[in-house]
Amino acid sequence: MRRQQEQARRREKAAALGILVSGVAHELNNPLSNVSTAVQLLMEEGDTADADTRARWLAQIDGETERARRIVRRLLDSVRPPRPSRQAVPLPELFARTLALVERQLPPGVSVCVGAVEEVVLQADRERLQQVLINLIKNAAEAGAQRIVLTAGIAIWDEEAAEGAQLQGDPAGLAQAERAVRILVEDDGCGMPGEVLTHIFEPFYTTRGAGEGTGLGLYLVQEIVAEHGGLILAESTPGRGSRFTVWLPLGAEETA
Repeated sequence: MRRQQEQARRREKAAALGILVSGVAHELNNPLSNVSTAVQLLMEEGDTADADTRARWLAQIDGETERARRIVRRLLDSVRPPRPSRQAVPLPELFARTLALVERQLPPGVSVCVGAVEEVVLQADRERLQQVLINLIKNAAEAGAQRIVLTAGIAIWDEEAAEGAQLQGDPAGLAQAERAVRILVEDDGCGMPGEVLTHIFEPFYTTRGAGEGTGLGLYLVQEIVAEHGGLILAESTPGRGSRFTVWLPLGAEETA
């Protein structure tokens, strides 16, 4: 019995480590892709581009290299769950920075539009929330979306908002908060049937073929949202697209 328990514990630890390492690898793909793109642009157009453009590409390489370094640091400090490094994050700035990073990674013909975004300042981990948006945008593009729309603003959590949706997270924090930030990511992709929707936040779950995805994008999204005391809802209709709603509690010290 004791040997079986020890073997079970080892299997659980190995599984947890596998999820962690795969998750870090998944996160590293984004900054590495951005560095690669900027380097290719410098190699192809460096002699003809103006000084400001070259400086912008170099700044992106520097910033994304530092971002990758921090991701690796989190792996080295993986004995305990990552704690958000909170700072003032204006939502419009968060959206603008995310789009600047993700647009070059999308297939041709995919457009990302930012609709109404209220002037809200969150106390949050900027890079982690940026990762949430990047993963949701890329997930929509990989699901065949041609148009992805992002909006955000102040809202009051109501349990009715979760009706008919796949909910991931604990509503308790939102129920206690007087206000919340609601971020919507909507797409016109192929959508998902109910039997797929119920599994999308599970680690390593993917409907794509072998070698085409890790199945960790949405798992990481819900982990990051949970770190911030929020939750995420997923709604989808086959043939009509999907909508992901991120709810984050807004503290008294945060401004709108």
